[in-house]
Amino acid sequence: MAVPYALMHSEKIQSSPDHDHNHDHHHDHDHDHDHSHDHDHSHDHDHSHGHDAEELSIGPKPPLNVVVNSSHKSHSGLQMQVLNLYKSCLQVAQEKERAGAANSVEFVRQKFRAEAMAVGRMDFQKIEYLIRKGERQLKQYRSVKSANFAFVQPHQ
Repeated sequence: MAVPYALMHSEKIQSSPDHDHNHDHHHDHDHDHDHSHDHDHSHDHDHSHGHDAEELSIGPKPPLNVVVNSSHKSHSGLQMQVLNLYKSCLQVAQEKERAGAANSVEFVRQKFRAEAMAVGRMDFQKIEYLIRKGERQLKQYRSVKSANFAFVQPHQ
């Protein structure tokens, strides 16, 4: 029975230790074994062939001033929500400032900093509440053209 070549070689079977690897492997392949071990790995010459690593690099080169502060630890889902809300608020604040509203970006920065100092790191319920509250406020600021971020002094 003839077996298609692709099926015959789809599984790699290790040959037995007494298998003779010195015979001609160019015959009609009536046996199945792994040919990846047939060449000698004991040579010790340089594979660089005189090419610089820069010559062989693929893709765009990154800018030299890249700084990654959080490379050793990724952010949790809650941290990502806070960061995304902060970025969104800053974007809206910058748009408001371009439209003439003063101190919007500074307001956002101070508001987030004050809330961060007032909430414990492990108070997930409060953090989730503040995220929902911030998203509602952000939606209002986006929808109302005349709405501005503003410092409001509490009554004393």
